[in-house]
Formats: sequence, structure tokens, C-alpha cells
Amino acid sequence: MKKILSVIICMVMILAAAYGCGKAGDSDAVSAHDQEIKDEAKVAEEIKEETEEVIASEMPEVSSEPEPSPSEEQTATEGEGDKTEEESKEESSSISKEEGTKLPLIFTPDWTQEGDHSKGTFFTYDINGDGEPEDINYSLNDDAFSLEIFAGKDKICDIASSDIISAVLIDMDEESPFVNLLITVDMGSTDYATVEYHYEDGRYIEGKTVYGSVDIEDGKLYLSEDTDILGTSGGRRRYAGDELMPMSEWLKAAWIPEEKDLKDEETRKSLLELGFLLEAVKDIPCEIDGKPAYIPAGSVLYKLRFRGDGTAVEVQIENGKKALIWTENQEYQYYIDGKLQDEYFKYVGYAG
Repeated sequence: MKKILSVIICMVMILAAAYGCGKAGDSDAVSAHDQEIKDEAKVAEEIKEETEEVIASEMPEVSSEPEPSPSEEQTATEGEGDKTEEESKEESSSISKEEGTKLPLIFTPDWTQEGDHSKGTFFTYDINGDGEPEDINYSLNDDAFSLEIFAGKDKICDIASSDIISAVLIDMDEESPFVNLLITVDMGSTDYATVEYHYEDGRYIEGKTVYGSVDIEDGKLYLSEDTDILGTSGGRRRYAGDELMPMSEWLKAAWIPEEKDLKDEETRKSLLELGFLLEAVKDIPCEIDGKPAYIPAGSVLYKLRFRGDGTAVEVQIENGKKALIWTENQEYQYYIDGKLQDEYFKYVGYAG
């Protein structure tokens, strides 16, 4: 287009020059000739401007950024649409879904809140070994904590109670394809019981009950249990297997004093008054190093561990050795060598 413009301008100038040469001898015609040259030059200038405008209108605009290809533009549009749809779903529903969940799954209702505080949350996990993930829903309001498990459209578990303090889904037996469900309830005055549910015939059914609360450490299951041997205290031991079997007959004491507690006079006095430290008022029959012995009157001791069946407790004698005291449970009271355990100590503390 620029070449066409240049040719047009040159032709106009040549014609103008030729016309001027033909009129050169006539002085009267010079002025008229000059005027004609000016008019023709003006016309040429107008043609030039009009031609440049045409060229400019036909030339595409040049952008500093490359235009996206049709596929890229379509992808970007679809992505924005998906994001908007997900955001709108999230705003319209309080339900969230977590996939790829790892066990154990622990649900702990917070009963300190008031009003309807339903979490409306669900997880997915293959809990019955069929290769398909099941939907695990739980919610909470003032009336009850609710746990539901669906396999497709079939409800295979439905538990609701206002006494539940925790619900745990855990794989207790690596050789079994099924996942166990543990429900811990407060029977009153923080007396806890944990009920085991296992998958059988297409549903979760109630199994064994252990009096204690669930404690998970490094993915392993422990139950914290209470005892009244030498006063009310707690201990814990590991459990495993589909039938909720203890891995040890001994429970480690939940509280064992540190050396600094024993050396500080005020702390030591408080521990004696509360029954965490026990002061013997008469000789206590026991075993030391596997041999029959006695813990002398005036000795101070504390519990290290106790047997789950209530037949023995291991104690640490202050500034001395460990000793094993055999006990017997009769109608919820413990006896040592035929005498009520309270007779051997200055003070024995009980809960309740």
C-alpha cells in the first residue's frame, strides 16, 4: 500500500512540472499557472492523507502480549467456571468430604458448646474390606452425638447418644479386612466404658465392653482404666485384635511422682494428704525380689503398676526397693492378707 501511495504522489508531481514548463514564456499565464500548481499540490496532499487513513484502517493492531490459542482460551474459561461452581457449593453446604483418610479416625464431640453445632462432616474409607470406600457421617447437637456409616445406600451403622465422649475407627487386626469401631461413653461421674463394634453380616454389631477410655499413641490403641487398689487411680495398657484383647495383664500407673515432687516438702505433704503417696501404719506383707517380705510401718510408697484382674499391685518404696503386694477383691473392696487395705495406711483416697 505504501508503494501505491508513492507512485500516485510522483505522478502528480511530474504532471505538475510538465504543465509548468509548457507555460514558462508567458508572463500573464505564470500567475494562473502558479495557482493551478498550488491547487494540484493541495489535491495531491489530500489524496496522500486519505490513502494513509485507508492503510491505517486496514492494518491489524499489534499487541505486546501474544494472543492465547483457542484451546488455551477454552481451558481458562472452563477452569474459571469449575472454580465458581465449587465455591458456590461450598458456600451453600456445611458438609466437607475428606478422602484418602488414614486410620485411626477419632471423633471427639465438644459438649461445652451450646445450641445446634452440627459439624455435618463425612469421611470416606473402606471399612468392610469390599474395595469400595464407605461414607462416614457424624454430627453433634444438644441432644446427641450421631455417627452413621453407609455402604452405598445401605446404612451399616447408626449410633446416637448424649453420653458419647469419643468414637474411634481403628484397624486393630492387620490380618483382618475389617475396621473396628470403638465408642466410649460416660456412665456418670467420669466412669467410662468403651464398647467395641465389629463388622459382621453386613452391619456393625456390638461386641466386648471394657471399663475405660480410649487413648491413641503412635497409631496404637491403649485403654485408660481405673482401679481402687490402694485407692482410686488410673492406669493404661495396650489393646489389639478384633475382640479388643489386652496385650498385657499389667496396667502402668497413670501418675508416677518425679524426684523433685518427693524432695519438695510442701508437694510431698499434699501428695500424702491426697493419697497419691501412701504412708504405712503397720507392716505390709509383700514380695521383694521374688521372696516373701514386709514393708515396714512408717514407710512411704507409691503405685507403679497394677494387674487388670485386681489381684496385685507393684509399688515403689521411697528410698528403697520395689515390692509386689497381693490383693483380693471382695464386693468392690480390696483386702491384703485378709485385712481391708485401709487398715495398712494412714490415708487411702477414693473417688466418689
